[in-house]
Amino acid sequence: MGRNNQFMSPSSWPSLVPDLDVENHLFGASSTLLSNWLKRQFQLIDDPNFARLFSDNIDCFDVEPSAYNHRMIETKNGALLGGIRFYGLDIMRPFVEVVAHNFSQMDGLRGVVRDEWAVFSPQFLRLTLAANAMPTPEAFLDVSIHAARYSEMKRRNLEINLTQDVKMREVEALIVERYGEVRRTQPDLAKNVSAMDMETLKTCHEQGNLFGAHVDASKHLVGVIAVKEDAIGWLPGEVVQEEVVAAVHAGHGYAMQMQCAFANQRAAATPDRLMLGTIDRHNHASRKSAVRAGRPEILRRVFVPL
Repeated sequence: MGRNNQFMSPSSWPSLVPDLDVENHLFGASSTLLSNWLKRQFQLIDDPNFARLFSDNIDCFDVEPSAYNHRMIETKNGALLGGIRFYGLDIMRPFVEVVAHNFSQMDGLRGVVRDEWAVFSPQFLRLTLAANAMPTPEAFLDVSIHAARYSEMKRRNLEINLTQDVKMREVEALIVERYGEVRRTQPDLAKNVSAMDMETLKTCHEQGNLFGAHVDASKHLVGVIAVKEDAIGWLPGEVVQEEVVAAVHAGHGYAMQMQCAFANQRAAATPDRLMLGTIDRHNHASRKSAVRAGRPEILRRVFVPL
């Protein structure tokens, strides 16, 4: 991989400037989080285990397993690092994740992506951009990425109380009911999001990372919030796994209040830890709740049609 040494630094890629800006703001100039992440993306060029994550589960493309590895492509108009993906693990929704690039013209980038991954017939390429940015008129949001330190999230008078003393069967019933409501009323959102599996949520509960929400002294469960120590790309923190308010209690700001109450609890012990999450483009209510709670959009992932 020696021929790629010139590209191993995030500063070598203009497309990573928004990430660098966020890294410097959140972690300081000495942080190596983004650099370490980029090195791992290069390692995925030759990692057979990564390729098998796809090849062991997909048999409709006439390709070698290595076709699913990341690729480093250099042309006279620019270079890119990227790989094939399938939205929601749906083989009918292929796209190319452009990890980093230095093309000055979007049409040039699109042309290389179309040619290099033609066997998969990708519909889009996906880029990570600065908050609120769009690269072309026809591009559209995939997810916004929201983050804030617990110590920075808003304190306010809250109607709800959080408790770890919840019954998982009640949690499951609430989640099933809420996602059923989403399927009935927001089919576009339902196509892109699904409930977190109960095993993950049970683990969150066992680790003290899942809370039920009650209004004042009532014992009636109105919502659930759960996090997990994880990362979104190179950004480490506690990633929201589930944040659900019962349909009958929607519209009262309880989702925002759950985030604030959770941050209040966490801020005493881990004030600098980030509360992270991605929010689908169709989930306008969750985006509003995150912003109102003090978790602004810091980056976004955007689809560009090919």
